[in-house]
Amino acid sequence: MALEVPARPIASPADELAYLRAQVAMKEAELLTLKQERPREEIAHERILHHRMSANEEVLAPAYRMTDAEAANHSLTLDLDPEQNDETIAELRGVMEEKGVHNAFTILEKLNNPHLEDDFHRFLVQYLVAGMQPKGLGENQPEWKALHMTLYEISLPEMSGESKDGRVKTLKELVSSMEQFYSGMLAVENAGRGEPPYMTLELAVPVDKPHLMFYAAIPNTRRDLFEKQLLAIFPNASVIAQPNDYNVFVENGFSHASVASFKDKAMLPLKDYQDFDYDPLNSLLNAFAKVAPEDEGVSLQIVFKPQTDHYVHYYRRVLHALRQGEHRSRAFTLPETFVGDLAREAFGLIATSKKQSANEPVDQKAIEMVEKKIQAPVVSTNIRLVVSTPVESRTQQILSELESSFNQFEHTTGNRLEFLRPNRAGMKQLLRDFSFRLFRQATNLPLSLRELTTMYHFPPNGIESAPNLKQSRFAAAAAPADLPHEGTSIGTNTFRGQTTEVRIAPEDRLRHLYAIGQTGAGKTGFLKTLIEQDIKAGNGVCFIDPHGNDILDVLAMIPPERYEDVIYFDPANIDRPFGLNMLEYDPNRPEQKTFIVNEMLAIFRQLYGDVPESMGPAFEQYFRNATQLVMEDPSSGSTLMDIGRVLSNKPFRDLKLSRSNNPIINQFWNEIATQAEGEASLQNIVPYITNKFDEFTGSDFMRPIIGQQESSFKFREVIDTKKILLVNLSKGRLGERNANLLGLIIVGKLFMAALSRVDDPRGNFPPFYLYIDEFQNITTNSIPGILSEARKYKLSLTIAHQYLAQIDEKIRDAVFGNVGSMAVFRVGQEDGEFFGKLFAPSFAASDFINIENRNAYVRILARGVPQKPFNIKTLDLAPGNLGQVDDLRELSYLTYGRDRATVEASIRARYLS
Repeated sequence: MALEVPARPIASPADELAYLRAQVAMKEAELLTLKQERPREEIAHERILHHRMSANEEVLAPAYRMTDAEAANHSLTLDLDPEQNDETIAELRGVMEEKGVHNAFTILEKLNNPHLEDDFHRFLVQYLVAGMQPKGLGENQPEWKALHMTLYEISLPEMSGESKDGRVKTLKELVSSMEQFYSGMLAVENAGRGEPPYMTLELAVPVDKPHLMFYAAIPNTRRDLFEKQLLAIFPNASVIAQPNDYNVFVENGFSHASVASFKDKAMLPLKDYQDFDYDPLNSLLNAFAKVAPEDEGVSLQIVFKPQTDHYVHYYRRVLHALRQGEHRSRAFTLPETFVGDLAREAFGLIATSKKQSANEPVDQKAIEMVEKKIQAPVVSTNIRLVVSTPVESRTQQILSELESSFNQFEHTTGNRLEFLRPNRAGMKQLLRDFSFRLFRQATNLPLSLRELTTMYHFPPNGIESAPNLKQSRFAAAAAPADLPHEGTSIGTNTFRGQTTEVRIAPEDRLRHLYAIGQTGAGKTGFLKTLIEQDIKAGNGVCFIDPHGNDILDVLAMIPPERYEDVIYFDPANIDRPFGLNMLEYDPNRPEQKTFIVNEMLAIFRQLYGDVPESMGPAFEQYFRNATQLVMEDPSSGSTLMDIGRVLSNKPFRDLKLSRSNNPIINQFWNEIATQAEGEASLQNIVPYITNKFDEFTGSDFMRPIIGQQESSFKFREVIDTKKILLVNLSKGRLGERNANLLGLIIVGKLFMAALSRVDDPRGNFPPFYLYIDEFQNITTNSIPGILSEARKYKLSLTIAHQYLAQIDEKIRDAVFGNVGSMAVFRVGQEDGEFFGKLFAPSFAASDFINIENRNAYVRILARGVPQKPFNIKTLDLAPGNLGQVDDLRELSYLTYGRDRATVEASIRARYLS
């Protein structure tokens, strides 16, 4: 049924109200013709829902319609996580767009809130990524350049300190590898126009995260260089671009910073890794480890700015002067530029400065120190420490400990670092420089690459001083190069900096998908991303939700053009219950009766598998014949409630027998059941069967559902017309057994509907996608048949659960033998061993045990061919429209539900007849 639209586009609020009144009146007239009555309030509610779900361009005149620009003005869609300062950022955005960026900065300065300023920086980056031009910020300004950088989060496996032959690398080997990386990054000075000629290296404990993490911020045009250089030297590193910058500033806390400088002349060296017997990073990480996660924030920021050979040339001149006998005090003050040389010489002519006499010894120690400094290229750096905590004394304490950790780099005959803490005004500027990653020449600290790598390198395996250091705890593998470019996206594979979108083609999805993972690992979110794509693609979908909350997210993602396709089945809605009759069948297909009987028997064995002794041969014999007799004459009652009735109520049984044309069933009831004696007698067998039904027929939730003669919707119509069937089986509200019964019935009826497609031998029917979370509760031993047969009739199953012990070995073998694709999220030790063998040699058991949330190992089909296993990260779920959830539920209740009093009256009438 299509949504009604007005004959003329609505052009004013008055027109809109008049249109709605007319819609209510028309519906009342229609019902009057059909001799049906409904309260006017109910009709009005339904008409308003229909109107709300209509697309704006279908019902509103252009002048009355909100434009996309007006709508966008209310909310700029950026790839940012929600923040508590979002409203303030929105106000600052307004100031920026009206008055310019610098006026917004002025306001930030007066607010004196580093956390907010860091958030504003995060916003500005994404504002530029979205292709927008901030007012008052030009390409030549440092802030503009600093905003054109990509932040990476870097982590290495726990065994990153191993060499290829399995031997643990020495400190010198590991740090020399890092020095090689820095050498490759010297080309960062040739960044693109409007980008900074530097990068930053950072080590931080963000205020909202529990881990200590390595970061690097790279000019956008140098991202490929960075990824290739890093992964060439550290091939197992995890390198992830982060659109959301981290924040170390505690809201309303105390934030302080300090910047490093040399105690002596810059050409004198610090200690480097060749001077250490231990890893100096230990001490630094130990200071970070004392930070309280999620309550305090800390960061080390090193701005890395290459300047070609400037320092090497300059320090060689100093070295030459020393070798010529120049006193170190004069040699160390040589100007860095030619102009400075001229000025110095001119001053020298006036001052007539003297050199050392020829017989005085050359300062060999000074020569050795300068030679040590220039053993590796020298780059400009800024080194900043930033700490933020709720208590000022605590902030000062942590900052002092961090500063002290750099004392170990003091060279007794060379140089050492000291940290300067600026005054109040200078502190604001320093914190802003940190947030915007600005290089300041005033605090330039020339470091050799050897000195830099000693301070900042990736830790080898075995560092115990930083238990909160984030490391990549699971392996990765590249996705195959020839994956299809069409179909449903299941996630992205990132390997060595190369990100590939992974898709499964429609024909491969018909071979089914299996997902497993612990609670919270991300498998249900994974299912929702697939459901969202199917819904937006116009496919038919059924989602059976055993929890009841995930289905609300699905309702929120329904686009307006598919509102009418939604069937939301919530058994807990007792006001307008749906009908669900498992015994209902197509009279033109009497063979369906056998399927129903077999499925019902399997359902009850599944439900009461904990007491198998009550489900023996006698139970099966009586159950089959009772169910078949009930279905012989649907007009006199053919529901689950009638099975118990035909067993215990002789007049009703006689009525059924009088209308039955099945001689085998009639013979059983006339000659076998009524003449049996002892334990096999009818009176002894009946309680064993009827007590299985009493739990359902006595439930206020279940009776109005299973007692209705006709289901609220035809399952064949659901799959053929591509409906969106959403089933809320919240066990907390229904009870586990009630929820499982309904789920089992729905799965059985969907499969029966799919099998009925045999009437179209050409296969001209659309695919239908069935999603079952916690499938072990609502599948029977017939699952092997469903998995093998459903593909022929384009019923695609996506099934998920938590661990292998939930399913018996027969079902497990059927699943692994029939599903074409599988996704394994984090599992426990026992399951990890199983999948480690299944996915070997690509992945080991430890990978399945340690893999992070929203990551999975997959083995999929591509064009019918099994692919080698690889890893994926699942897609983000787009935010839905929660405001439409109640409307869609109400629309389904009104369309498919029936008045409870009417249903109960109908059931009573049948039972009293």
